[in-house]
Amino acid sequence: MASEDQPSHISALSTELLLNIFECDLPPSILVRCMQCCRRWTDLVSPMLYRHLVLTSSSAARWAACASSANDALVEALTLRMTRVLHVQGAYRSRGAQELVRRITDAVDVLCARLPAMARLASFSLYAPADQTPGLGIRPASVLALLDALPPSCVCLELSVRKCARGAPAHLCPAIRRALARLRFLRLHLPRLCPDAFGSGFDAARAPTEASAAWEPVPAPRLEQCVLVVADLKPPAFVWPTGLCRSRRPARDVLARHAQALGTPRNAPALRKLWIVDALPQSGDHLWFRTVLRRDLLADASVAIPYERLRDGLFVRMPAGEGVGGSCDVVSTLEDVKDLIEGSAWIGTPGKSRLPPPYAPKRGLTLALPEWYDKTGIWPHLLSYERRTGTRMLEVTEAELLTVHSPTFHMPEGWGFNDLGYIVRSEPALTADP
Repeated sequence: MASEDQPSHISALSTELLLNIFECDLPPSILVRCMQCCRRWTDLVSPMLYRHLVLTSSSAARWAACASSANDALVEALTLRMTRVLHVQGAYRSRGAQELVRRITDAVDVLCARLPAMARLASFSLYAPADQTPGLGIRPASVLALLDALPPSCVCLELSVRKCARGAPAHLCPAIRRALARLRFLRLHLPRLCPDAFGSGFDAARAPTEASAAWEPVPAPRLEQCVLVVADLKPPAFVWPTGLCRSRRPARDVLARHAQALGTPRNAPALRKLWIVDALPQSGDHLWFRTVLRRDLLADASVAIPYERLRDGLFVRMPAGEGVGGSCDVVSTLEDVKDLIEGSAWIGTPGKSRLPPPYAPKRGLTLALPEWYDKTGIWPHLLSYERRTGTRMLEVTEAELLTVHSPTFHMPEGWGFNDLGYIVRSEPALTADP
């Protein structure tokens, strides 16, 4: 122990205390700097750096060039983030863009060869942001190769890639079905999806809404949570929904009925959550809020949740009991609000990993509304109108499973929309003198 007149040095900290510091979900860039300090820190940090491995569009190629079976054996969770790299419309035609796609494809080929050695891998996430440049990213055939290469230890799977690189289409659903028997947590947000992901015997030509007698669900004895996202959370005036494989039809209704057959107590005894997350386009006079529809297939019901886009974030009014700190009104970033609406099925960490709840560190997802206002100077339209009118104007609504419905909007008496769409006090009608 250092004397009172001699300053203590961080190297004097015990191994246990250093491990507690390094395990605070530090970003990979910080962990790399810590490894460069000394051999002791390298030995302590190396397992943490590779425990939750995050590869991006730019770093995947560098990682693929540094093969290490010892480091591969440390990986418990792998997140492959297809980050946005170009912003020019039509940039996928450029030589540089095609070179990027080629490097990503080569890196994925190396990853497929190294995945079987990751004997401790429990979670795999392939994730791309909603604003990713069209035509850039991972090829469908590469996604299929990754699914087939996952080791048996992988029990958590997330595929959230709405825009793949151009290439021959690949039917991913049979590969998902082959992994389903061992999965505990599953989240899918794909451009196309069909019941072949959950069973066999589906006829794409008929595409019945109800599950036919020929369709047989795959037993999923370990499956605890399954979330299917069929529309982006921030749609414009129109929505591009997930399509049905080998068909021009939207997948929502077909998936709902077939997934219900998957989620029976006999077929999936451990299943606690089976949701389809949908979204509605903007409509009506009150265009300042939008709607996400969360369909609970186990309860055979749906709930319409309103949200409003703010600068650098979203405001959402959650159902009773699902808010934060006793309040149903929540403000946070787009990614955190998506996690909240989906019941934290998968969580984004400060280190950019994507993990299911048992593997993710606990953290605060939201800011209090006063803190958000102090930070941005922006207050949600809904709360401004409710303060001005003294009325709670928007309520979450519930309906049957496949009903398309919006939150209930209450216009207070004596108020109305002006020509610009803002809520103002109505002027009293003029009456003629008798």
